Amino acid sequence: MMAVNAVCRFVVVNYSLGDLLVADNASIHFAADIAEELGELLDRAEVRLVFTPTYSPECNPCEFVFAQVKRFLRSKPDISSFLPSVYEAFASVSYSNVRNYYDSCISRRCN
Repeated sequence: MMAVNAVCRFVVVNYSLGDLLVADNASIHFAADIAEELGELLDRAEVRLVFTPTYSPECNPCEFVFAQVKRFLRSKPDISSFLPSVYEAFASVSYSNVRNYYDSCISRRCN
């Protein structure tokens, strides 16, 4: 139930009328306790829930972010500073990168 409350708080704070909430097909997104409460909240907020097609990482912006992070980490062969490099890798992902990843998914007609 704690996860449901956290998700609901996140939606209320971060989503606006007419927004889309994109989710992949992970089983947690279909869990009865989450799906019902989240569905009601999204309906009230007029936010549409859209699932990416099954087995389609090219439609998941997170996959693009992880690919960018992995490329960054491969360029840092010093394993002794791995954790700081992970932080640096994620910090290198800009808003513009994320926006482009979403636009790429949309242009592939993944929704």
